[in-house]
Amino acid sequence: MSAVIEARGVKKVYMSGGSPLEVLSNVNLDVHPGEVVAVVGASGTGKSTLLHILGALDQPTAGEVLVDGESYSNLSGDQRDGLRNRKLGFVFQFHHLLREFSALENVMMPLLIAGADPDQARSRAEKILADVGLAGRMTHRPAALSGGEQQRCAVARAMVHDPRVVLADEPSGNLDNFNSERLHDALFGMARALETAMVLVTHNPQLAQRCDKVLLLENGRLRELNSAEVLP
Repeated sequence: MSAVIEARGVKKVYMSGGSPLEVLSNVNLDVHPGEVVAVVGASGTGKSTLLHILGALDQPTAGEVLVDGESYSNLSGDQRDGLRNRKLGFVFQFHHLLREFSALENVMMPLLIAGADPDQARSRAEKILADVGLAGRMTHRPAALSGGEQQRCAVARAMVHDPRVVLADEPSGNLDNFNSERLHDALFGMARALETAMVLVTHNPQLAQRCDKVLLLENGRLRELNSAEVLP
């Protein structure tokens, strides 16, 4: 089965005080349909930078990222924006829901922006909110939702357009254990049901251990951890 998202020789260098600082060095990655991969490592090692590059939010200094065999490097800025809207979903540590809109309206938003029929967008958003356990909370605005409900709403929004890839940066970082587990169940359930490739940056060992692969980012490079190794 072909990889949905691939990183090939990705390198990222920043200038720091007039000197180059290499954050990523020859990073290679393959994620397949329905596969969930955790990226772990110490703070400041470049995990979020890698996620931004995978999500076409930042560009590598060298190397390339491909989704469904299409390289980002061949795309214009507008084309990258279009690819993000069609094929990528994002879940961040903070939900970034629009506070003036209901949960249902927040989840409908990506479809409406893409030009979907409003009735179809509503139907799809209602279904996916029900799938993450928010069937009874659709009309509530974010301020009326708990932290766990807000994050599950953010997961529904990320998945509503059936993306090929979901990228999540510390998605349960602000939640207690109970709400973390409910969020993780939603993430994994969606990945399996929709055959979505998923890359999770996390410090949560329980979340990492549920993933199909755990990759350690260290000294700018990724390597797969085996089951006997202790998570950092």
